[in-house]
Amino acid sequence: MNEHTNILNIFISEYESWCRTGTEPVSAAQDVRYFLDCQEKRLKAKSLSMTRSFTISADAVGGTFVSDVPPYKASVPYTETKMITDYRYGKKTVHREDPLILYASVLDKQGSEDRLVNCPSCGHPAMVSELQDGCPYCRTIFKLSDLYPKVTSWYTVPQIVERTTLTSGIRKVMIITASVSGTAVFLLSFLTNADGFPLVLRILSSLFVGAFGALGISFAVYMTLGMALLIKALYEGGRALPLLGGISTRKKMTAYMKTYDPAFSYELFEGKVTSLVRAVLFSNQRDDLSIYTGSEDLSRFDDLVDMAYRGAVKVMRFTEDSGILQVTLQLFLTNTYMRRHLTRKDEKLTVVLERDASVKEDPGFTVHAVKCRGCGASFDAMHERYCPNCGRTYDAMYDDWVITSVRM
Repeated sequence: MNEHTNILNIFISEYESWCRTGTEPVSAAQDVRYFLDCQEKRLKAKSLSMTRSFTISADAVGGTFVSDVPPYKASVPYTETKMITDYRYGKKTVHREDPLILYASVLDKQGSEDRLVNCPSCGHPAMVSELQDGCPYCRTIFKLSDLYPKVTSWYTVPQIVERTTLTSGIRKVMIITASVSGTAVFLLSFLTNADGFPLVLRILSSLFVGAFGALGISFAVYMTLGMALLIKALYEGGRALPLLGGISTRKKMTAYMKTYDPAFSYELFEGKVTSLVRAVLFSNQRDDLSIYTGSEDLSRFDDLVDMAYRGAVKVMRFTEDSGILQVTLQLFLTNTYMRRHLTRKDEKLTVVLERDASVKEDPGFTVHAVKCRGCGASFDAMHERYCPNCGRTYDAMYDDWVITSVRM
């Protein structure tokens, strides 16, 4: 097991624990923990509980994409898995099993370690891990070198069937079918030929008929399973058709951004987009978000309780105007809503993002710990547009991407 697979497995275990107990993953970055906190509040507001687990077989296909942006190393480990989810509300439980590929964006930093430091505001001594969410004494939020590695985002890509169990599952069904049908046909043939035949001949002829019957019935069952799988493949293929427009997105975005930032990583960008969208859609205070400057009515998402990115983004438009980059994307999601009943549907969001063209990619940046350009004070800017120390307006687009529009 390599370091990338190890952090992915740790995150999966901690995420499963969060679903059961509400304990936020230690391996997750602050942006991820913020989203989980928002989702937890949304679930509670809807009187809904969610438990989730992942089953990974020994022969599951996996791997890692790696991008070095010194002093950071960004990687995206992934693995085949089956995600098992139970939603409970009232006396009802909705059970779902989804074969998919799970991706996690992981950030590491050279020379990072948990060490004793003093709070730069009040001087309180503490380990770095204790100060990541702010000083426990003076509550000051400041920019620290986080403990690394950290999972900065994650997403899933659905599969038509669970590949790792498909062959064994079909084999098991065929063996059972052949055994049961062969035995039944043998007994039927043996009992119906009771008169006029010697016992040995009856047994031999019944064995032949039983074997032939088992073969025929098993073939019929095999064809039925194949037809069912074909129908499912066609259905999933129909769902996936709109995603084909995103095939060239990686190449296009990389070509666009390399002109402005040679260190651009599409994997980091994809993870950031999904994190930003999650934060906006699950927030109960969208007007206060520094990462969202749009004016749309997003109240339809107030019933959103779960969001799955389908692994596809389509670039619609990329422009630069007065030193500001603007990119329009279509994001493909599977959203779960809790209104009168729990419903899940595929949706396509059009998202517009903007960023200062001169900004270079900083994999370690988080809006939860920014530095005021006026007085230098550090603070959590997720819901804060003004520096609490000097009152200067904080504009997030001069540090990273912000969302300026979200529409269906």
